[in-house]
Amino acid sequence: MTELSQNYKALLQEVGEGAVVISLAVRMGSKPGWTLFKNFAEHGCDLVLQRRDSNHETNQVRIEVKTRQNILTKRVHKGALHFTVTPKERESSHFVVAYWFDRHAFFIVPCDELKPVKVNDDVTYKFIAYWSDKQGRFTDDSERWRERWDLILDQLQ
Repeated sequence: MTELSQNYKALLQEVGEGAVVISLAVRMGSKPGWTLFKNFAEHGCDLVLQRRDSNHETNQVRIEVKTRQNILTKRVHKGALHFTVTPKERESSHFVVAYWFDRHAFFIVPCDELKPVKVNDDVTYKFIAYWSDKQGRFTDDSERWRERWDLILDQLQ
């Protein structure tokens, strides 16, 4: 299988978004006054944290979720996964949560930390997670963002 069918891609997307919702909901217990919901209204981000009242500096935190896997693939180099974000997704979100499904690893990356990549005449943005089989762990650059839920939670003041 060189590419996942659309059904599997949609399912993987739902699983990733659900895993992020659960992970955030568990951590939000100490942050009263905030609601987490899936964004069906606007294009560009998947999840929105919304303050119940609007008398604060930060009233909304927008999150784009990207889920990737190395189970159903013929990819040769399985030690790296590319999480690609469109310019619209980057400008519409504060954070990208990159979920490596088969390693059950979450990388919380501020959108301004994504690397621009030029493809033909277009620019996309990427976070690349690297796993070292030799060392049995993520590389230092990837580890920098792994499980950094505090970056999102610190916005919920």
